[in-house]
Amino acid sequence: MAKDRHALQWSSPVRKAYTRNTAGYHSESSGSRIAATVFAVNYRGLAASICGGSYGGYATLTGLSFTPDVFTCGVDIVGPSNLFTLIESFPAYWQPFLEATWYRRVGDPRNEDGRKLLLSRSPISKVDQIRKPLLIAQGANDPRVVP
Repeated sequence: MAKDRHALQWSSPVRKAYTRNTAGYHSESSGSRIAATVFAVNYRGLAASICGGSYGGYATLTGLSFTPDVFTCGVDIVGPSNLFTLIESFPAYWQPFLEATWYRRVGDPRNEDGRKLLLSRSPISKVDQIRKPLLIAQGANDPRVVP
């Protein structure tokens, strides 16, 4: 691996602790933790891009819109830009899963405060802040992430 490339990987125990400790802080915590890590990389004189698919695509969009000066560029592969419309796209049989985990961790679209929270954590709400190159790969017929 070239000296100017770094891959950030989380072990399973770290990922589980992170998930447990960030309930209710979906993009606030992930975006700030990713940005803090990249600040450390940038401090060493290295440039950092961000890339991912699905949730990683969401992290890419969040990174470029919420912290626009941190990354040099990004590649989003089927990442949701609007958490509210993402939840609306879920099929009815997902309701038990949504009730058990999703609404608590991400936000509950069934009430006004939850809708505001979801929109505030959606990259679409800060799209005007994106200042770095961004490549988006999105399927026209994606049932979850509506283009």
